[in-house]
Amino acid sequence: MGLHTATELYSVCFELLGVACEAVLNMRRDVKSVLGGKIIDACIGLDLHLRDANMADDKEPHILLLLERLEVIELLSRVCRDKQFLPLGHYTKLIERTQSIGRQATGWRKSVSGSGQQRLLLDR
Repeated sequence: MGLHTATELYSVCFELLGVACEAVLNMRRDVKSVLGGKIIDACIGLDLHLRDANMADDKEPHILLLLERLEVIELLSRVCRDKQFLPLGHYTKLIERTQSIGRQATGWRKSVSGSGQQRLLLDR
């Protein structure tokens, strides 16, 4: 098991946190603490789920939690964009990274669940 911080997935998660911090910094004060804070918290949660998945024997539940947290970020970002609390440029940067993370995490999940199914077949 390698360090989760040495993965491409972690790198994009870290970029997402930086982009989210920039986006929240430019939000209106009343929205910043409520919606912006939730976006930042969800971005930090991605790293925690990534770390947990990397260390766990059964990775799939942690990857599912990561994907769920990612959906929260996308939902909050979209609400902020629709209500014009977030400029289009910041929204685009956020979504580009969430889509990249989603693709990588889904691929990881498929590879983990596929190998688990193969193990079950071999045990029979």
